[in-house]
Amino acid sequence: MKKITLLLIFSAFLMGQHQRGGLRQRPAIGVLEGVVIDSSTSTPIEYASVSVSKIRDGEIVAGSITNKQGFFTIKEIPLGRYRMVVEFIGYEKIIIEPINLHPGEGGGIEQDLGTIALSVLSVQMIEVDVIGELPQFIQTIDKKIFFVDQSLTVIGGTASDALKKIPSVDVDIDGNISLRGDQNVNVLIDGKPSGLTHGDRRAMVDNIPAAMIDRVEVITNPSAKYDPDGMGGIINIILKRGQFEGVNGNTS
Repeated sequence: MKKITLLLIFSAFLMGQHQRGGLRQRPAIGVLEGVVIDSSTSTPIEYASVSVSKIRDGEIVAGSITNKQGFFTIKEIPLGRYRMVVEFIGYEKIIIEPINLHPGEGGGIEQDLGTIALSVLSVQMIEVDVIGELPQFIQTIDKKIFFVDQSLTVIGGTASDALKKIPSVDVDIDGNISLRGDQNVNVLIDGKPSGLTHGDRRAMVDNIPAAMIDRVEVITNPSAKYDPDGMGGIINIILKRGQFEGVNGNTS
């Protein structure tokens, strides 16, 4: 008999605790709604994220996303004090707080938050310096162009050293210049004939520092407009402007 009495008392205690806990649980009858738009165009933003969290501990209790009209509604929110976060990719998020979901002054069970305008996220661009370098060789329709500055091996040398680095161009020990084995080559300086014979070309190319040369143009199939003496090919040495203008020479 005593065991039955104790069991009834314990059961009544548990039921009382459950009922008191149920009384402390706030009813989930709160409703929040609103419209999310772009602040600059006033167009609705679809799929914006709306989350509701407790101010006390940040626990998220409800959430939703906007429809095509930018509208959202969140129902069955337990009564209490909340923080709402509205965000969408590419926009600055908006935090609305406090939201008091309770009856009486300063609150309400159902609240319309109206129009919520999101601003496009501003991205500060970092200044970037773009530095480009010329290639050592360029092939065009009618000629090959070699940029001497891009070849470190000819720094401090002469035009003769620069020509030796160009494929298909050869300068022998006697200073004879040939293109693909043919010495019937016309050597131009800035597009003008040098007027020198084969024997004088060695002195000419040896007297031009490689640092003065901007580029060398090689024409392997010259047209009829060029001198017939250069039908084996044209080598056009283009000098730099301004930096090395003046008189140049050497002694031995």
